[in-house]
Amino acid sequence: MAKLLDQLRNKLSNKFVKEFHMTNSAIKRSLLKSLNAYVKHFETPNTREDLLAITSSILTFQQKQRSLTITFNRSEALIQQVVNLFEVESAVNCFVDSETEKLVKEVHQWRRSLEGQILISLNAYVQNFHCNQKMNLPEIILSIIPLVEDIQLHKSESESLIQRVISKFDFQINIDSDSQILLVNQTTSRPNVIQFSPRTFKSADEKDKQIDNEIEVLRKLLQEKRKLNQPQS
Repeated sequence: MAKLLDQLRNKLSNKFVKEFHMTNSAIKRSLLKSLNAYVKHFETPNTREDLLAITSSILTFQQKQRSLTITFNRSEALIQQVVNLFEVESAVNCFVDSETEKLVKEVHQWRRSLEGQILISLNAYVQNFHCNQKMNLPEIILSIIPLVEDIQLHKSESESLIQRVISKFDFQINIDSDSQILLVNQTTSRPNVIQFSPRTFKSADEKDKQIDNEIEVLRKLLQEKRKLNQPQS
């Protein structure tokens, strides 16, 4: 009886390991295909960290959409493995099917939207608390991220996001309270407008153009506020 139980246990264990590796392999292939498509369409990475951030975002977005279920620790290992397999030439010459193209466009829009929300929130934070250039921007941005995005980001995603936000942040911008409310409302309402569900009738290009237009509106508003607050000569 004991021998029979051991055989059954080993059989079930081997089946689980086989299924686990098959699932691992399938996710890895899908991630690599999406990474190649993203690089081909949007961004030529300069470093391994860039690749890790993009791959992490693709995986996080799929988890956010509930199209993929995977533990956080397991996903970290997969991300590293996918980046190890990445080749620039393969990305440049890859064929991108319509489903993968749709996915990477949505990932790109989500990354830009998240970046915009955090940038506006950071501007509002600086104005409210009268911060100066000595403040710890990365730490503040890390505290803002959970307020605008409820899904946990990977370390490489967070670091990339912090760098992109800091590169666009301007300490000289002065925004009054009414403008802060307007900016935050415009930014935080964007995800409700740019939905990634089947009910969305806008094409990916239209949604991307909408983001560009909104960012341009925000940029002009900030410039106007800066001019108004400059001392008259």
